[in-house]
Amino acid sequence: MESKSFRIVGWLVLLFLVAGGVLWAVGNGGESEPDTQGAVATTTSEWILGNPNATTTLVEWSDPQCPACRTYQPLVNQLMEEFGDRVKFSYKHFPLPQHANAIPAAAALEAAGRQGTFFPMLDLIFERQNEWEKASLIKAENLFLSYAESLGLDTRQFKEDRVKREVREKIKGEYAEGGRIGVNSTPTFYLNGIKLTSNPRSYDEFRALITATVSQ
Repeated sequence: MESKSFRIVGWLVLLFLVAGGVLWAVGNGGESEPDTQGAVATTTSEWILGNPNATTTLVEWSDPQCPACRTYQPLVNQLMEEFGDRVKFSYKHFPLPQHANAIPAAAALEAAGRQGTFFPMLDLIFERQNEWEKASLIKAENLFLSYAESLGLDTRQFKEDRVKREVREKIKGEYAEGGRIGVNSTPTFYLNGIKLTSNPRSYDEFRALITATVSQ
């Protein structure tokens, strides 16, 4: 009798563990390492260089406080100068949590974009990254304001725009979008909807990737 009871208890424990495992998998969506190959990065509002209708599309998920993003910025600019209207380049926000001034910098970019100077501000923010990356929030925001002034922007409008809810929501939304498709570092590039598993190590490598798609 004791042996039979022990067997019954054992089966009940086993069933409990199996059921628990199924519930865990359902609750976690059966998650494993995200398959980002073929994931297409899209959004309703993009900051674009080049030809919006080009068949070759390069998307960068970037953090303005990221040193590697700063390194890649001149390469992207050079690509766009060379390929012009044969390529569409789209910039998306992915401010990393460890970078305290990344979101304020992204908000400054959005505010500048509302006055038609997103990419000039992006160049300036990367160029002067060493000035603001470790500054206090107040100092960093004052520096961004001075950059806006140097670009000839309406500074009153700039200050108002960078704290608007829709600006913060756009940054937050693009970060969430990146997370959903497997972006976990910056810069991350997608070429024609396919994630580059390793970033090009030189301009020539980057150029070769773009040339292959433009020629197709």
